[in-house]
Amino acid sequence: MAHENKSILEFIDEIKKGDYVIPHLQRDFEWKPNMVADLFKSILQDYYAGTVLLWALSDKERELEMWDPLWGAEKIQKPTKAILDGQQRLSSVFYALCDPKKLFPNRTTFYYFYINLDETFAGNEDKSITYFYQKKYKDIDALKKEKKKLIEQGLFSLCLLSDKNFLRSQEYQDWISEYVEKKKGEGKLDTNITALTVSEKIKSILTYCFLTETLEKKELKEICTIFANINSKGLRLSIFDLMNAFLYPHGVKIRKEWEKLDNEKLKEIDSNMKVYLLKLMSLVKQKYCSSRYLYNLIPGQKIKDREGKERVLIKEPTEFMGLWRDAVKYLEKARKRIMNSGQDDFGAIKNIFIPNTTLIPVLGALELHYDFALKDKVQEEEFYKKIKKWYWCAVLSRDYSGSSDSVMAKDFSDMQNWLLNDSQIPERVKKITSSFIDESIDFLKIKNTNNSQYSAILNLLALNLAKDFYTGRPVNSGDFSLDKIHDHHIFPKKCKLQINSDKVDSILNRTLLYDETNEDISNKKPSEYYEIMLKKLGSVEKVKEVMESHLIFPKALEFFKNDDFQNFIREREKTFKLELKKIIGVNET
Repeated sequence: MAHENKSILEFIDEIKKGDYVIPHLQRDFEWKPNMVADLFKSILQDYYAGTVLLWALSDKERELEMWDPLWGAEKIQKPTKAILDGQQRLSSVFYALCDPKKLFPNRTTFYYFYINLDETFAGNEDKSITYFYQKKYKDIDALKKEKKKLIEQGLFSLCLLSDKNFLRSQEYQDWISEYVEKKKGEGKLDTNITALTVSEKIKSILTYCFLTETLEKKELKEICTIFANINSKGLRLSIFDLMNAFLYPHGVKIRKEWEKLDNEKLKEIDSNMKVYLLKLMSLVKQKYCSSRYLYNLIPGQKIKDREGKERVLIKEPTEFMGLWRDAVKYLEKARKRIMNSGQDDFGAIKNIFIPNTTLIPVLGALELHYDFALKDKVQEEEFYKKIKKWYWCAVLSRDYSGSSDSVMAKDFSDMQNWLLNDSQIPERVKKITSSFIDESIDFLKIKNTNNSQYSAILNLLALNLAKDFYTGRPVNSGDFSLDKIHDHHIFPKKCKLQINSDKVDSILNRTLLYDETNEDISNKKPSEYYEIMLKKLGSVEKVKEVMESHLIFPKALEFFKNDDFQNFIREREKTFKLELKKIIGVNET
């Protein structure tokens, strides 16, 4: 296997000549425009963006009818290399830089990508690349004619980078000089930024290199096996696998470290927990945690800061392992805090009740940062007060429900600022107001644990020490194992009442109970099993106490006893809103 660093410029030239093809066994180019933009953000900042795996084709293999060109590239009769891994990245590079007259995949329009020079030189990495779509195709000459408008907007078209003559021309030099002069005049560009600085930044995209591996003298059957191992669902290389491979030469074996870790509770939460461990490390060291930043954790790896200065984030393998051990400790500390039900805990007593597992590395990183950097500056009581408010606001916002790397990084950074300055309130905290709870949370539509707001209510019940309807024992302790406790219906589906099927599964009609209690009440009306509760618990006051632990207060209890489902859930909704406002400390509007 041959290893080399191949630049984007080299790839473009070879793609244009038709050297590269895609085996039919590969999926099509299917990245979305934002994914292409994210790739170029990494390239622009010289971050690691993955490896490319090629297969050098023999004369016999070139004749096979099993090849497709990259998206938008020309197909020739005898290609030289097949792309086994890296098609999405190379197709993205070719489409964005070479302006092929082909619609973007799965779109009915053409897409054009731009460096946002204003944002790039302001240090806003996440906004450094932008894109627009057009119904009609625009060639490179048409893009050049937009010079005045693009300079005004601070944009430079990536397509222009494929025109070598243009990049060597006075026209290009004038373009960059006019941009620098205009933006300095507007105060949008630092005085130390020159036309040369801007030009070098733009052209750095062409000199960016992918680590490229080429397989030679391989039979088709062997190649298919290699490709299947790379891309099969069960064996796809994750960022953890890649980091393990990159760290191995440094004597660091994170896979073995993870496997020997004696903490099954942590491992069972989420199959991505080992990646979250790396993300926690990354947050602490550089405030970012997306995959492209994890590569910076490799000992000796040089990175560039926003001023363009090179530095090494982690110098030695021993430093990496020290951070690893700290991260394990604080990841577990965060898990315990989220899953326990004490004063400063969050009540997710079962894995499935954790609102979002991506909250764990953020909380762990904040705990670690506090212990190592803030303990002498911020009182512990103040720390946990703010952590508590942030956590519940993050859960209720549902901002962690999707792709959350940028959300995690922003919250970690914002929380650091807030802990030191009361006026620097994080965006996530500002978002959750009394009005948000009243107007933006539709409890009737919250029906399963995939919704973080559903889990939030169950967590509130656990923190309120909800007691089983029949035994009076708290559902988060006692002799019953947690697998015997679930979120059950209060008005059972089979209780022979006329209940709206759209509402019966709502969180308003759910609570935490032991399974054996649920089995007994599963076909009974509330009025029927209320009588059983009286006998088992011994008094009206005891029943009242148990029901209040489930946030079912006297008025709602009366509706419960009278089998009045509609008024019961209406009353419980009011209670949930009040409890949520109380726990995050917002006032009534």
